[in-house]
Amino acid sequence: MAGLSAGATATLKDTTGGTSSVLTVVGDGSFTFPGSVASGTTYDVTVVASTLSCTVANGSGTLGTADVTALVTCGPLYTIGGTPTGATCTVSQGGPATVGTANVTTVGVACAPSTLVMIGTGPGAYGIAVDSTNVYWTAGTGSNGAVLEAPLPGGGATTIASGQATPLGIAIGPTDLYWADQGSSKVWATSLSADSPTFIANSQLSATGVAVANDHIYWTNDGPSGTGSVVSLPIGPGSPFTLASGLNSPIGIAADATSVYWTSAGDGAIAKVPVGGGSVTTLATGQSTSYGIALDAARVYWTSQANGTVMSVPIGGGTTTVVASGQSGPVGIALDATTIYWTNETGGTVMSIPKSGGAASPSTLASGQGGPIGIAVDSTSAYWADMNGSVMQLTPK
Repeated sequence: MAGLSAGATATLKDTTGGTSSVLTVVGDGSFTFPGSVASGTTYDVTVVASTLSCTVANGSGTLGTADVTALVTCGPLYTIGGTPTGATCTVSQGGPATVGTANVTTVGVACAPSTLVMIGTGPGAYGIAVDSTNVYWTAGTGSNGAVLEAPLPGGGATTIASGQATPLGIAIGPTDLYWADQGSSKVWATSLSADSPTFIANSQLSATGVAVANDHIYWTNDGPSGTGSVVSLPIGPGSPFTLASGLNSPIGIAADATSVYWTSAGDGAIAKVPVGGGSVTTLATGQSTSYGIALDAARVYWTSQANGTVMSVPIGGGTTTVVASGQSGPVGIALDATTIYWTNETGGTVMSIPKSGGAASPSTLASGQGGPIGIAVDSTSAYWADMNGSVMQLTPK
């Protein structure tokens, strides 16, 4: 044994003739596994544990007519690192290379900042959605409400539907775009390939949030004091079906293959119901003025504006987790595979944090915004709608 520094150990294993024995070596010098074996027996010596980096020479073979000497050499472990800053980064001097006898600190990481651009402006923007070709958003109140779109990666905004009365939530289906017009208590649709807006449901008390899944459209009716509801409608022929009623200002909505989930701003409840209807399950309570909601395969995420928190809970129910606290009016929320994004309306910021929870605090993607509400993400960018009328794109996110 060579190279064991003071206090270091190496645990060795010898497998000879199908039988293994383990030996822990402390300090340099010779070592001997217990017992003797016959000539012609195979042997295999390996290092199974050590605080150092160890290699074995002459560690395997077949016993001849003399003792076998295996040389185990150990040395320190070294770290490899650099200091990345910014958003888009490239690595230089990152290898492949061979570590010498010191920590490697010369990895170069060159980073460029994200680019923030305005892709639309007009009356106060609220909901936002994005697909591979366009960004869509709702804007305005009263008779100046509208639904607009702008092409990716850039270009002027065009109006899809005008004369709306406070359009809010917006969602993209397989062939159509859907939105809730709170002022007219209607849910609208138009083809993604040709602007042809028509309402698909009326008399929906303060229709607010919209989601699309399972060949259905789902929406919340923001009725206060037990008059709110969650409704579904098949894509294609069919009639609205009330999934849950007696709710207190349901706002945000999301759906997966089995359930529809929503936030209730009036009583701070986070709840779900089977997509075909049934009993309502409450996932969380006390989430004061809860607004946005988003899902992945494992968890439900939402914003609590009055509490200043972003929260999550297992999708089947369980203990709630604080994703971020001390936020200034969090409202909209969106996810990608690794990260949670949200808007702080009061604070005028757009934030993110890894789902893994590895960051000690959220990252600020943008500040100085007028009042960001809805947020959407794709593989490269984050998009948000601001109550000051601007629609923003941050690349990379």
